[in-house]
Amino acid sequence: MPDPTDLRLQFDLAGGSLMDVGCYSLHSQRMICNLITGGEPTVLSTEVNAAKNDIDTKLNVQLQYPNGVKAYAKGDFESPAFDAPLTITGTKGSVHVPNCVVSGWDDRVVITVNATARTEHLGTLSTYTHQLMAFADAVDLGKPFKTDAQDAFKQMQLIDAAYVNAGLPVRPVFKI
Repeated sequence: MPDPTDLRLQFDLAGGSLMDVGCYSLHSQRMICNLITGGEPTVLSTEVNAAKNDIDTKLNVQLQYPNGVKAYAKGDFESPAFDAPLTITGTKGSVHVPNCVVSGWDDRVVITVNATARTEHLGTLSTYTHQLMAFADAVDLGKPFKTDAQDAFKQMQLIDAAYVNAGLPVRPVFKI
């Protein structure tokens, strides 16, 4: 849990576990599931632990995609250890990424089909290196980014919907 004076626990600075660590879980799901399901999810339910200042220290979100697929995401400052897995389960098997946020710590992808598992390794380049490579490709080669302002807007709409469902106020808007 961050120190109480940490900016991630300050409401006026848009703090909260979903805004910090939870945004990765929501975004990775949206990036994958939107391709499979054909659209953006809606928030079905939430479970929240919140401080007096409307800061979520833990926020679990259940989502539903347009084709009925359900997904779960969480932001958790209360966990004793860093934990950022991603698991996708289908009718024939699953794909499990033990750490979908910090690839340099664990680059495994475990694919299970019809009860037979195999492990692939994606490499241990940091996520920052991947971001820098994408930026360089955009500048040097004119390649588009995989995420853009419209994607960021949709991400914040989903985060706001989760806060409203949890009975918490949406984070403040900053004007530049």
